Amino acid sequence: MEVVRQLINMGFTIDEPKSNGITALGIAAYRGNLTILEMLLQAGADQKYLNQAGIGAMFLALKGDKLESVQYLLQKHVPIWHADPQYRDNSPIFFAVRRNRTQALGLFLDKYKTFD
Repeated sequence: MEVVRQLINMGFTIDEPKSNGITALGIAAYRGNLTILEMLLQAGADQKYLNQAGIGAMFLALKGDKLESVQYLLQKHVPIWHADPQYRDNSPIFFAVRRNRTQALGLFLDKYKTFD
């Protein structure tokens, strides 16, 4: 965490994707590191960033089965649905259904009540 804090203080570009298109925010979500998620978002990390396949932090939190990350990202209004047809299949809501992430689906329903 101290390294992340130092990089942020030095002005390091926190939204710079790795070669696979994943940013530090996505990695923190996948690993379930809420402290780093919060640090990155407070530093201005792009919570709506998607790589070329339409994968972002919420998708990665679901993939890593990190329910706490999902909850935190929902509080920060990270999208669960991508309306763009190019990315729609990798919307977190679709991923949660495909992977039977029922607890996450329950959180989505609690947050949004409707998907209209």
